[in-house]
Amino acid sequence: MRHGGSYARTSLSAIRSQNYDAVMVVVFNQDFTLESAWYIPRAVIEENVPFNAHVNGRIVRLTKTFKMLPGVRRVELSDSLLDQTAASVPAKLESVAEAGISTTTAQRL
Repeated sequence: MRHGGSYARTSLSAIRSQNYDAVMVVVFNQDFTLESAWYIPRAVIEENVPFNAHVNGRIVRLTKTFKMLPGVRRVELSDSLLDQTAASVPAKLESVAEAGISTTTAQRL
């Protein structure tokens, strides 16, 4: 999720899968520097976020109140850690392409 301009977006994309243990949310500033990261266990989502039939899933709103729920944890990440990981992506995609796998498929993995 990215915060930008004069508004602070709080809604995540719908969670439609039942095959997960937790959700990690990484929030970026408008210039894509790291703002915060959050670990949300599945139980917290299922207990506090109603199923929305229109989107066939649950839409988490990362509000101040939601962040204070028991089980929701702030995770300490740094921009330098993200930069190191991002720097290795082109090399990994090149290796994938050499193996004959489309980069679109690899990015989804």
